[in-house]
Amino acid sequence: MHTDKFWSENAVRFEHKDFLAIRLLVGLLESDDLVTVALACRDLGEFARFYDGGKKIIQHYHGKVKIMKLMAHE
Repeated sequence: MHTDKFWSENAVRFEHKDFLAIRLLVGLLESDDLVTVALACRDLGEFARFYDGGKKIIQHYHGKVKIMKLMAHE
């Protein structure tokens, strides 16, 4: 897992290729591997915390809807 220092220094790099890494992380939210899903959630949460407007970016790529569905998961 990345540190706060990593996120503060690198969150802006997620803009690369029209937020490709964010789109990939959102896609991983549908994985059958629960560890993968948990790590994707963590990384998206940290991106939202450190990137100005990050919540809106995640919502734009339908990440919020997928995360809300996961909250009902056992």
